[in-house]
Amino acid sequence: MAYQSAPQLSDAGLLMAEAARLVLDHIVQRYGVKVWSGTTINEVVSNGDTFCLHVDGPYGKRRVRCRALVLNLGGRQDPQRLIDALAGQGLALPGNVSIQSADRLLRMNAVQLREVFGPALAGKGRITIVGGSHSAFSMLENLADALEFAGLQKLTLIHRSRIRLFYESVEQAQAAGYLFDAQHDVCPVSGRVNRSGGLRYRALDIGREALCSGRVGKTGVRVQMFQTLGGRPDDHEPARLALADSAVIVQCSGYQPVLPTLKDAEGNFISLRETKGGLESDACGCPLDQQGRRMKGLYLFGLGAGLGVDPHLGSEPAFDGRIYGVWQFHHDASRAVVEAVTSRLSCPAAVPEMIGMDLFMQAALHIQAG
Repeated sequence: MAYQSAPQLSDAGLLMAEAARLVLDHIVQRYGVKVWSGTTINEVVSNGDTFCLHVDGPYGKRRVRCRALVLNLGGRQDPQRLIDALAGQGLALPGNVSIQSADRLLRMNAVQLREVFGPALAGKGRITIVGGSHSAFSMLENLADALEFAGLQKLTLIHRSRIRLFYESVEQAQAAGYLFDAQHDVCPVSGRVNRSGGLRYRALDIGREALCSGRVGKTGVRVQMFQTLGGRPDDHEPARLALADSAVIVQCSGYQPVLPTLKDAEGNFISLRETKGGLESDACGCPLDQQGRRMKGLYLFGLGAGLGVDPHLGSEPAFDGRIYGVWQFHHDASRAVVEAVTSRLSCPAAVPEMIGMDLFMQAALHIQAG
């Protein structure tokens, strides 16, 4: 089926939920995996070679011990992170500006978007999108489609680094007239251009049109784009003025991971080290704490966490962020996590006795569905 515009995120969510149900049903029937629905992880305690999970669910409170813990609990957008990131670039937001989360807006239909942005349009206020991710270009299209006939003429996009486009091969990029650095933008393993950092799918079409014509898709809405770091020297000042003039800011600048409380055996809180684009972890998703110690047995990926670049899987040298691509999660990248978990569980380890343990699982893989 061909779409003239991007499908609503809520529709995609329904599709993914149904797909997840089918996959989970298959896993349960084929492998006998236990699925605890409606269960919340309140706390994770790291104790030597094991983790103790404090969980709360339909069957009451339980404690579960395991040697391998895989967490993919999603991400959240924090407006303060946006404010701090802009401040680090010498940019500021006006005190009365409305900061809207792209994660929330992408779930809305056109009528709902007009309700949110109606006051700004009525007051001739500027609408500014901050970020250069796929969600930023999805927001450009959704806002242009929904608001053009309500009077929207122009959107502003402020992004930190260069907007990169994905191509399957060097030849495909050259045929499209795309300018790239053959040394830094091409993955040495796959030969793809901007494999990790490039826009794909519908965002690629919107991004390419915006870069070429300054228009949003096939609409008449114009888009002004300003790069705040490493771009044209005269971009920073108009970006500063655009932010100061904005009535609404749409945050498309990344996610922070949703994590349970992490503690060590003595009850001290554990904080994980962050890096550009997510948590500082290796290609298997194993993170570091603030002291630089590897949290062996803990594996994190998904929104807000990401995965480190695996040289064996490849990435363009210019990419210094985290791996979030759905294709890589479904294929190569997730394999590294699975192999790390199975390798850890295949090595016997002495497990100390813990008094008061309601449930003991030394090497069981457990799927939690919230």
